[in-house]
Amino acid sequence: MPNFKFFFILSFVALSNGQQNITVDDGDSSIVYAPRGSWNTVSDLMDVGGTHKVTTNPVATATFTFTGDAIYYSSGMWPFTINTWISLDGGSPTLVDLTDHSSEELIDGPETVASSIVWSQTGLDDTIQHTLVISVGPGQEYAIVDSLIFTATDDTTTTSASTSTAATSTSSSSSAASTPTSSSDIDDTPTAKKGLSIALGLVLTIFGLLVAGAIVWFYRRRRQKREAETMWAGERVVTGDNPDWQAPPIMGMATDNGPLFLGGGGGGAMIETPLSRSSSKSSGRTLPPSENLAGRVTLCTDMKTFGQVTSNDWQTRSANVGGGRYGGGRYVLESSKMPTARNSWFPLAKDVQAAIKLLVMALPTEIWLRIFRTATVTRDSPPLETHYLPFRTLFSSTPHLNLTEENQAWTTKASLTLVCKYWRELSLQYMYETVYLGEHLILLLGGLTRSEKAAVGKGYGHNVRRIVLSSWKIEWPSPKHLTNIIHHCPNATILVKRDDDTSPLFLPNLSLSQFRRFDWQYARGFNVDPQLSYLDHGLDFVRNTVAAAHNLRYLLIDIRCAASRSSKYPPTKITLPNLSILHVRGLNSNLRREIEGWSFPKLTHIITDCSLLWYTPSALFNSQIEVIEFLRDAMLVELVPLGIVERCPNLRELNYSPEFMRFPVSHILHIGLKCIGLHAGSNLDQPVADLRKRYQRHFDDIMETSLPELQVIILYGDWAMITESNWFPLAVKKQAKMRNTEKDNAIRNLSKSEPLKKKKKASSQLISALKSVISHPEVDAGGIIWLASVFRISRHKINFMIHCCGILRKWYLGVGMSMPLRVVVILVPFAASCFALQVITPNALSGWTNGGPQTISWQRVVTDPANFSIVLTNQVKTAHSFQMTKSSSLS
Repeated sequence: MPNFKFFFILSFVALSNGQQNITVDDGDSSIVYAPRGSWNTVSDLMDVGGTHKVTTNPVATATFTFTGDAIYYSSGMWPFTINTWISLDGGSPTLVDLTDHSSEELIDGPETVASSIVWSQTGLDDTIQHTLVISVGPGQEYAIVDSLIFTATDDTTTTSASTSTAATSTSSSSSAASTPTSSSDIDDTPTAKKGLSIALGLVLTIFGLLVAGAIVWFYRRRRQKREAETMWAGERVVTGDNPDWQAPPIMGMATDNGPLFLGGGGGGAMIETPLSRSSSKSSGRTLPPSENLAGRVTLCTDMKTFGQVTSNDWQTRSANVGGGRYGGGRYVLESSKMPTARNSWFPLAKDVQAAIKLLVMALPTEIWLRIFRTATVTRDSPPLETHYLPFRTLFSSTPHLNLTEENQAWTTKASLTLVCKYWRELSLQYMYETVYLGEHLILLLGGLTRSEKAAVGKGYGHNVRRIVLSSWKIEWPSPKHLTNIIHHCPNATILVKRDDDTSPLFLPNLSLSQFRRFDWQYARGFNVDPQLSYLDHGLDFVRNTVAAAHNLRYLLIDIRCAASRSSKYPPTKITLPNLSILHVRGLNSNLRREIEGWSFPKLTHIITDCSLLWYTPSALFNSQIEVIEFLRDAMLVELVPLGIVERCPNLRELNYSPEFMRFPVSHILHIGLKCIGLHAGSNLDQPVADLRKRYQRHFDDIMETSLPELQVIILYGDWAMITESNWFPLAVKKQAKMRNTEKDNAIRNLSKSEPLKKKKKASSQLISALKSVISHPEVDAGGIIWLASVFRISRHKINFMIHCCGILRKWYLGVGMSMPLRVVVILVPFAASCFALQVITPNALSGWTNGGPQTISWQRVVTDPANFSIVLTNQVKTAHSFQMTKSSSLS
């Protein structure tokens, strides 16, 4: 802002001497600009009047004529070289330096120092006219005109002064300068006395107004403070009944340091009031569990007696804000500090208003952050997490897909910063969480630099989480500017580059260790011809970035190029010691081989399309992998990627879209898979009957697969057309019944019988059990395991029996045997194997399973229905009870 303090002092001195200072802004008509059209108007809040004139024409001039004894030139300063040539009355010109030497030197940018007086000339003859000329100096580039101030005496009159006073004069006594007088006709003494009286009256009036304004301001501030103290004084924290209890995380609000918690537990809870907002030291950031704010306040919850509660009841009655779920501590308000009526009975209306105000003001910071995030997020909001979330890529693949929603989100973010200081502190992180580096790179750097100087450690750059390099063709001025921006954004953890046609080349000494995620997408080839030279240049940028970012946890390489030929990539050896998530799409064979040659010692998650499955499955699918997600790709139907799970023995979660997947014909066995995630894709616009058949068949395939540890199937997306149909719960119930009823009956009958001492009874039980097992084609070798467990046969021998019986079963099903013949065919090898297994040692059979020689320890072959459930994002369908239960979380 302009330095009005100096202007006020200058005006006071001038008025005390019977003089007045007249300010002439750059837009005043008394300043003559020549030639016409050579001067441009630039808006800047740091200028006097909000604008200044600038020219680069070496012959351009700005001429101002005045009558007075002093002239002052006011202008702002810039972080690069700017000078102005000033000449008075044709004398020796002066080159005025307008460069801000205290700021970092930039190529271009806005003013960094507010407008102030940088040149002056005093002691002039106030009886003659003076001419001031402003122009571009020799060898210089610019000339600046912001404002001029000249000092005129009361007995001096000029046409220019009268005009300037009528337009922009800051003095209220301009009429004295507009009346022609003559020193020879009128005595000087009365005029001087009159001018002094006017000056003193003006100064006293201004002083009185300032004193009155200060009194009003202090009175209002004192009253607000007293009201706040009445509301909040006497608070104390009472720890919960279970100090070790911690609140559960909010869905979708996990951070790099752990999940975001509501409330707090134990002695770490603390109170935040409107008078002590500084207790949350990192406004706009996630508080650790030990610093979470308490989540309970004392209120009366019985609405029937709300208006009949005395002040003493406020100390004993409390209500949990949020239903008792969140918060390990609670607020207790002393009854002596609560506002009461004369008769100590609360009017209902006042109680309700006070309760609402109390609840709103007592909301923890985490609640406000959750509200602000919900208000500013859109369906196309880019990801800000560096950890894995299932199917997150389906909603953020195309940036700025809906510009209307994006603009509304930006408007909401800007509005939140204008409500109050507290909301501004919280919402600034959403305002600056993503920055785009493009043609305004210099302006952005200047803004970040100024904010950091204004508040060290709290500049706008500290709110930046995601840096997006421009996807437009721009000329990067210098890698130094990009380095400086990254330096001003210490909390930025995500780096994004798309349409890599003009990627900047990083300096060799640039460190990117602060980044946890790097997204690179090359989308050319859809609307324009593919340019593989740009693709090669972009891949060089990827290699340089990955090599410099040693702490990457998430790497995305997405090539959506329709090129028919491929470039050759040099073999590079890159080690990513902390990378845990690899997301690839559209890789050709050469790039795939290069990535497979990189070292990923901590890789546990793979997100891919068919790129890692063509020809042969990638070597990246190994024992390290714990989570696999398959993207939507029509080629996956032919490749049958679900067979890859056997290559990952430690796999615990598998996510895919069922319309792009099918199970292989061969039997799948995996004893570690616990969770399957299915996403309802774009084919939900098909007839419900077709969808029913497709998904029912897919659920049948899952149930028929040997997944002994499978506990939950999570359905993502919109499954309303499927789950609201009657067939869905019936189909699940049928699956459980088909898989378990006959087996349970066979086991129950055997367990109730006497020990196997009588061979005749044992034979009848064995035949009955085998009939139950063989009668259902869905039941495989699992029944053999249960039967053999009754006969106390070791697990290693069971594996051998399963392998033998599996071969026989395939044979008799192929020839179409009848039930009696099936029993005979099974009984003979079963009895023979039981006899042979008494001789074979367990160590010799330790590697046998139903699929051949493998080292797998059997627990159960089929899924246990008591521990299995199908979970929707908003509904839970348990396969055992078949009751729909509304749920807000996945548990």
